[in-house]
Amino acid sequence: MNRSFRPWTRVGLLAVLAVSLAVSRGPTTRTTLDGKVMLTFPDGWRDYSREGATLAVQDDRGRVFLWVHTDDKSDFVDMTLEEYAKWFSNHTDTYLQNSEHGELKPVDVGGWPGIEVEVHGVQERIRWTYTHVLVETPGYYHALLFATRPSAAAEGRAAMKQILATFKEVNPEDAADAPTAAPATAPATSPSR
Repeated sequence: MNRSFRPWTRVGLLAVLAVSLAVSRGPTTRTTLDGKVMLTFPDGWRDYSREGATLAVQDDRGRVFLWVHTDDKSDFVDMTLEEYAKWFSNHTDTYLQNSEHGELKPVDVGGWPGIEVEVHGVQERIRWTYTHVLVETPGYYHALLFATRPSAAAEGRAAMKQILATFKEVNPEDAADAPTAAPATAPATSPSR
C-alpha cells in the first residue's frame, strides 16, 4: 500500500465527519421574534426571511414551510376563534388563485383550543397546499401557516404534527432566555404571503 495517500485519506475522512456533525444537530427550539411562541423543529429545518412573520422556517429540502404570526386579541371586537380562523384563511385569497377552502376542524395545540383549515390554490403557476392552524390563548390569536406543494403533502402533514406537538406560548420572563429565530434569505421557490 502506498503510504503517500494515507494523510489525504485521513483529512478527507475528518472533513466528511465535520460536515456530517455540522449538518446533523438534532431538533432545534426557536422562539418567535416577538417572544410569544416557542416551537421545536426536526433536524435540518432552517430559518428564512418572510415579511410580516415573527418566525419563518423551512425543511432541509425546501419542500415544507412554516411561518408564525400573532395578533393581540384586544385588537378585535368580539371575535371568536372560529371567526378569526375564517378571517385569516380568507386572506389567502389575496395571493392564491383558484383557492379552495376546506372545513374548519377543531384541534388541540399545546393544551390550547385551535382550528385547522386547509386551503389549496395556485400561486405563480405552482400548486400549493396551505394548512392554517389558528390557536387561541388568553391574550392572543397565533396563526401557524404550513405550506407545501401537493407532492410533499404527506411529508408536510407529518412535520406539522411533530412541530405542533411542541407548541408553547412563552411568558415574557421565559422569552429572555429562549433561543430566537435569526432571519435568513428566503428561497426563490417559497410560497408568498
